[in-house]
Amino acid sequence: MIRFQHTGLMNKEKPFIQDLYPELNEAELKEAEKNLKRYADLVLRMYNRISSDPSALQEMEKLTQSNTLDTLLEDPA
Repeated sequence: MIRFQHTGLMNKEKPFIQDLYPELNEAELKEAEKNLKRYADLVLRMYNRISSDPSALQEMEKLTQSNTLDTLLEDPA
C-alpha cells in the first residue's frame, strides 16, 4: 500500500497552491491547499482500493487504455 506524505505542501515557505493561484488571499490559499490535500487523499484511497482488487484493477486497466480516451472524445454524430 502506498502512503502519501504531505510534507512537500507543508514545508515550503510559500505554499505550492500559491504558485497556481497567486491572486488568492491567505484564507483562500489555506482552503485551496486543504481541498488539494483532500483530493490527493481521495485519489490515493481509490488507487489503493483498486490495486488491491484484481478484478477492479483489470477493469481500470481496460478503461484507461489509450484508445479509450479517444473513443470517449469522439463526436457521436
